[in-house]
Amino acid sequence: MRPGSLGWLLRWQTRWAWQNLSGGTRRGLTVGLIFAGGLGVAAFFGLRSLLAGVPLDRPLPDAALGPLTLGLVFVFMLMLSACVTAALEALYTRGDLDLLLHSPISPRTVLAARALGVAFSGALGSALLTLPLTFLLLVLGAWRGLGLLGWWLGAALLAATLGLWLTLGLVRVLGVRRARVTASVVGALLGASLFLAFQLPNLLGQSGRGDLVLRVLEGFGPGRGGWPERESALWWPARAVWSEGGPLLALGLASALAFALSVLLLTRLFVSGVAAAAEGTG
Repeated sequence: MRPGSLGWLLRWQTRWAWQNLSGGTRRGLTVGLIFAGGLGVAAFFGLRSLLAGVPLDRPLPDAALGPLTLGLVFVFMLMLSACVTAALEALYTRGDLDLLLHSPISPRTVLAARALGVAFSGALGSALLTLPLTFLLLVLGAWRGLGLLGWWLGAALLAATLGLWLTLGLVRVLGVRRARVTASVVGALLGASLFLAFQLPNLLGQSGRGDLVLRVLEGFGPGRGGWPERESALWWPARAVWSEGGPLLALGLASALAFALSVLLLTRLFVSGVAAAAEGTG
């Protein structure tokens, strides 16, 4: 690859993201593989019973769209938290940006490479959930489960897009140091809140309010409790996971377009933020 090109920058960015995930040692990869293997064994028996009465060659029934949408929201929020952290690291913590921006390389190319690296970090953070699950669906004969890969890639681009906007906005308002602390606190609170939300029925079970929470969750679905019908865009991510062509194509195009437009719009803010960070540390 030509030095200074988008592909050249992206290669080094993805290598950094991979080393950051695994800690640069074999131990991180080994732990991840063991976790994925254990998750796969547990998910195999759960999926086999869940899919027993589902026609695998047809779209998902309405009753499955609500729970699946909630699960996708959970994974997406984890990806978003990872993207914010990766964006702060890639844009303001590493010390090579000032050098790159003073080189003949276009600032937009630098930002595009860093943004794709952020998307790669977000995708890696959830790969241990999505890839084993996709493989298990294929083993069980659910070829439509390949749509999960399409959703995963689109969600990574969208999470990176939102992560860039949040990161650059926080830095502009709070500065780099405070933005890093704020992002860490928000990420921790987000993870804790998501965990508590999924454990809420069990936590409230002893007080007699668990049934109320379960009824509210059961009312989340197409045409239930005032929620829109199946054709609404609200259910497109869940339908895309099951390889419905229209929602899957719309999700991919919308994510790619939002990502590309964000790189174009955020270039000036990105350059000014890097300059301010360099002055603050100089």
